[in-house]
Amino acid sequence: MHINSSTNHNTCTKDVSLEQAVARQWPLIEQHARRLRPIELYSKKGRDALQIWTAPGDSELDVAYNRPNTQFQKMKRADEIPGAEKIRAIEIGFQGEMYQQNEEGFRTVRTEDGRPANPEVQPTSETRAPTNDEMKKIQEMIKGKDLGGMFDDE
Repeated sequence: MHINSSTNHNTCTKDVSLEQAVARQWPLIEQHARRLRPIELYSKKGRDALQIWTAPGDSELDVAYNRPNTQFQKMKRADEIPGAEKIRAIEIGFQGEMYQQNEEGFRTVRTEDGRPANPEVQPTSETRAPTNDEMKKIQEMIKGKDLGGMFDDE
């Protein structure tokens, strides 16, 4: 279950580790996850209903491309992390993500050790210029429109 695009959205002071911040905010993150994915999560009960994993900062593209060197770290609840329950709310923060209509969010499949379960996505080397028919369609689309209003019909 992916809750947010980056661990950078879980902010904390220099005296609080990421593990402590996530553990302290577990109930908030869990509630947010249940609202985002009610079908999968509302019916599940107990400690194992939700797993929270974090990725290294600034690794969104590496995660999306299943780069094998990008390993997630499994987070623990507050009762499993020493000192987590003593952390004051003012020292940490969580910025949840909201989905737009029919948006499902980003998903990635990982192994039990946090590595990609699927092969690395390789970019294609195929590039080509648009065909004459494609250029005509593009010209018809933008005819009489300024660049700012070009996508208003979508």
